[in-house]
Amino acid sequence: MSQPFRVLRSVLPLTPPPANPANARDEKVVEAYWTWTFFGGVLVTPSVQVIVDPALDPARRAATVLSLRATLLF
Repeated sequence: MSQPFRVLRSVLPLTPPPANPANARDEKVVEAYWTWTFFGGVLVTPSVQVIVDPALDPARRAATVLSLRATLLF
């Protein structure tokens, strides 16, 4: 009997994630988003993130990230 699902092993060795530099700070993140529905199947989600004390950029006090995501439901 054949098995419908098989577990695949990676051929590449697993490596740990990179470590933060010694001078990295603890960053704080705040995110706000909203979702609008158009035509019953199109969702548009704008988002804003504010990162205070970015860990890998000690020269900046804050960084802002804006994004826009669209989702189609069918």
